[in-house]
Amino acid sequence: MPNRGFVAEFRRQYENTKFPFLDNATLVARNKTATIDEDIFLDASLFPIGATGYVYLSEVIVAERSVRVAFADGSRREKCFTEFDPLDNDGVLRVADEWGRPAGILVSEPDKLARFATWESGTHTFVAAATTFVPAAVIPTPEVGVRGFLTEQGELLTGEVLLVGDNGVVVRQPTPDDPTIRIDIVGDPLFLRNLCHRVELFATPRPIQTINGCPPDKNGHFNLTIGDHYADKTVLRMVKTDAGLQIKAVGTTQE
Repeated sequence: MPNRGFVAEFRRQYENTKFPFLDNATLVARNKTATIDEDIFLDASLFPIGATGYVYLSEVIVAERSVRVAFADGSRREKCFTEFDPLDNDGVLRVADEWGRPAGILVSEPDKLARFATWESGTHTFVAAATTFVPAAVIPTPEVGVRGFLTEQGELLTGEVLLVGDNGVVVRQPTPDDPTIRIDIVGDPLFLRNLCHRVELFATPRPIQTINGCPPDKNGHFNLTIGDHYADKTVLRMVKTDAGLQIKAVGTTQE
């Protein structure tokens, strides 16, 4: 919010103007159901994400002890809004978009905002020619990149979000050379087991059935030993290598 909105000299300078609306703004509702006073807002700073072109006050909904003011852009679609009690407020209206993200602020005074309580209850719509804000009151905020994630329940997650790959999903962390997040779907052949946890429904693959006619134990394991289990001296050695299992003989000849 520009500091000028809180400076007394600035307020007096624009007191008799339509600021923060354009000078040619009519400030009259579409069906002439209501008129916005020229001095009701002292300053404004709007920055709805994805707004295109100009921004204007598109709608005012008045109910008992509640006023909702909506703002639209050049596409005539609502981009953000603010709600307040006309008889109990601090004169500063904080604007948010449909996901609750900050989208601007309007500066007024409690007694000025209390005038909305005199409006007829219901919806009062405005066209762009009636309530367009001056360019200085609108900060372009392009709708680019990823700004959040929507859950299946329609909830928006923003800020720090932790991505975890599971069930065949590999998430690669961005690097200084490549700031993008790469997600690979590689699959999980045992996903049903992971989901159901009923191991009796699945047979573990056993590519080796026998060794020299000897079957594995009940768990499918082969226990390889050198000579007798109780032999503490033997020339044979089994070494695990990257290529597999190496069996070799060690020792020296006797003269």
